Amino acid sequence: MENFELDEKSLKSGLIGFFLGIAAVLLWQAFMSDDSAEESTEVTETSQMTFSEIEENKKGDVYILSSGRKYHQPECSSVKKAKGKKKVLKEDAEAYGYTPCSRCNKE
Repeated sequence: MENFELDEKSLKSGLIGFFLGIAAVLLWQAFMSDDSAEESTEVTETSQMTFSEIEENKKGDVYILSSGRKYHQPECSSVKKAKGKKKVLKEDAEAYGYTPCSRCNKE
């Protein structure tokens, strides 16, 4: 049986490959996860706007939160406890790709 020696370059290459493989698996799992609390929505160009890109509207009638892709009525418990929220028109929220919260938008 031969002695197997690992030089430093081979060891580094192997470790880098190992960690890149783990990172790829974790990213794939996060992307494919169905455990999110939010319902999946069809992605459109306008829904790609981030929360910080959407301007608040003083005449707005619903709220969007910095987390999630739902819009909420002012009396919703999610709005009351949210740290990041913006008041927008319902039509604008829908145009940005937000969908109604199932708790406060029972229509």
